[in-house]
Amino acid sequence: MTVFFDCRDVVHSEFLPPGLTVNKEYYVSVLKRLRENVRRKRSELWRNNSWFLHHDNAPAHTSHLVRDYLTKNNVNTVPQAAYSPDMAPCDFFLFARLKLPLRGKRFQTIEAIKEKSQKELKAIPKSAYENCFEDWKKRWNMKKVRYANAMFSGTPDAEYVYSHVKTSMLHPQFPDKSREKRAYSFCKNYPNSFHDTLIP
Repeated sequence: MTVFFDCRDVVHSEFLPPGLTVNKEYYVSVLKRLRENVRRKRSELWRNNSWFLHHDNAPAHTSHLVRDYLTKNNVNTVPQAAYSPDMAPCDFFLFARLKLPLRGKRFQTIEAIKEKSQKELKAIPKSAYENCFEDWKKRWNMKKVRYANAMFSGTPDAEYVYSHVKTSMLHPQFPDKSREKRAYSFCKNYPNSFHDTLIP
């Protein structure tokens, strides 16, 4: 199950068709459907392109095909720090919430599992999504503080943390040479600006 949601509710969800795998070609097709749903359900964000996509570093998400698609369509993305599942709302919020009602239950068919999953997804109140994104922002701010402390104290992970953010800036969306400056600006200001991030 692939789910994109923001601080209001679900924007797009779908199940992987039988016989397919989540590869780069499939994920591009998912992103096309996502963009159409953003256009329909979040028209105010679509008009001024003020929505941001936050997904993890799965190979399908980071492939050149997907990055090229996102760049050509001016999709703003939020870099995901490596080895940081605590920063992905699907991991710290959504999956656990969906799995809990299914735990210990037996289903006769795949369709029954899908139906129950969709029912539980629709049952999540708006307040839960709002709390999730408040938590997400706090996690970003905590990571910023940790990054800053590491950089200024000279601890071993400082270079890794900073170099990761700089690497994120190598995306074609940032073609100029001031990558280090942009990386520092990202660490300092990034999470405070975006409240309508969509995630898978």
